[in-house]
Amino acid sequence: MKLKNVLNQIATGLIEAIIITVCSLLVVRNVCFETIVVSGSSMNPTLQSGDYGYCDKTKHTLDNINRFDIIIFEYDSNGDGKKEELIKRVIGLPNENIYFDDEEKLYIDGNIINQNFSFNCDDRLKNKNYNALENSYFVLGDNRPFSKDSRIIGCVQKEDIKGVLKVITAHYNDVNDLSKGKKIVPFVYF
Repeated sequence: MKLKNVLNQIATGLIEAIIITVCSLLVVRNVCFETIVVSGSSMNPTLQSGDYGYCDKTKHTLDNINRFDIIIFEYDSNGDGKKEELIKRVIGLPNENIYFDDEEKLYIDGNIINQNFSFNCDDRLKNKNYNALENSYFVLGDNRPFSKDSRIIGCVQKEDIKGVLKVITAHYNDVNDLSKGKKIVPFVYF
C-alpha cells in the first residue's frame, strides 16, 4: 500500500512538472519568439521562399539591432492600415549616412564597410546616397534588383520592427507543403 502511494505521488509530481514545463515553454515561445515562413525571393540567396524559422522579438533584441541583422517588420503598402510583413537586412543604423559607390561598395558616414554576405547587385544603388534618421533603419533585400526595400518604401521605423531573425530550422519546397507536412532536412543559419 505504501509503495502504491509513493508511486502515485511520484507520478502526480512528474505530470505536474511536465505540464508546468510545457506551459512555460509555450509562454516563452509566444512572448519571446515568433515563427516565420519566408515567402518570395527578395532575400535570395541568403533566404529562400519556404524557409521556416524563428525571430527574436524580446525588448533586449529590438533595442540592440545591429548592421546586417535580418529583421521582420510591418509595412502599410496601400495606406489602408492593413500591414504586411517584410523581411530585409539592416544596412544603415539610425542617424547614419549610407552611400554606395559605382562598384556598389558600401560606405557608412564616409567609412567603407565590408558586406560579408552574399547579395545580388543592382545598378540602381550605384552612386546613391541615403540617410537613416533617428529611430529608423535603412534596409535592403539581398536580392537587390527584385526587392521592395528602403529605396522604395523609405527607412523602417523602430516601432515597426517585430523581430530579428535568429534561426532557420527547415526548408519546405513550397509554402503549401507546410500544411502537408512535407519537410526537407533541417538546417540552421546564424
